[in-house]
Amino acid sequence: MLINKQQMAIAQKDIQAITKDKAYISILLVPFIFTIIMPVGLVIGIGLFLDPNHLGDFESMLSLFSGSLVVDNIQEFLINQLMNSAIPLFFLMTPIMIASTGAASSFVGEKEKRTLETLLYSPLSVEKIFQAKVLSSFLLSMAFTICSFVLMVPIIQLASRLTMGTFITFNLNWLVTLLIVAPTISLFSIILIVSGSAKAKTVDESFQRSAFLVLPILLIAIGQFAGVMLINLWLLLGVGIFFGILSAIFWKRVADKFTYELLLR
Repeated sequence: MLINKQQMAIAQKDIQAITKDKAYISILLVPFIFTIIMPVGLVIGIGLFLDPNHLGDFESMLSLFSGSLVVDNIQEFLINQLMNSAIPLFFLMTPIMIASTGAASSFVGEKEKRTLETLLYSPLSVEKIFQAKVLSSFLLSMAFTICSFVLMVPIIQLASRLTMGTFITFNLNWLVTLLIVAPTISLFSIILIVSGSAKAKTVDESFQRSAFLVLPILLIAIGQFAGVMLINLWLLLGVGIFFGILSAIFWKRVADKFTYELLLR
């Protein structure tokens, strides 16, 4: 897919409109909790208050992570495992929520502002406009995701250093999460939501339809804390490939369904 200057202009306009919206800024607080507040809280809580002799709810998780390994420093071991297995899943809620917020207003937002007809009079085809809408949400989603990670790492390391005197080791799970899983799951979410945005009557209606996308990630993350399953590198790669294939399939199907008649209903 080649993006021309006119599509980039539409994408830039959408990004500027979204980032200036006060309601959108307030929504950013939710992923901020998952990427900053919760990880820091875990590090401080485990580092300062976890008694290695009384693990409580963490005992099943420790056995899941360690297996038959002999763990010298239970607190340090738990924090490193949680940061590299459980937190990446919560981190994935960031691209989904950011993508959902931007994509939800893609076409229905144009309808509410009464600018859709003007957009359709542009020399771009409906498919090209669809691509531009997806691009704007994708760029915004990934920019916020990368910035969240860059902001999270030093804060987490500082909290770990102050509470335990050591630094956290981030493994390849994070590289796969940021470079493969986050982009593919973000793109898949955007394609579905932009498609729904064309049929929705209001932005709120479009956004409500996208809320279900975070549920599978949330359930898997909760399963980790409950000691039900363990996320590893290969599972993350599989998730990334799975959503990459789905994105490719749905991209063509959704783009083919976009017509002037559908958008002007």
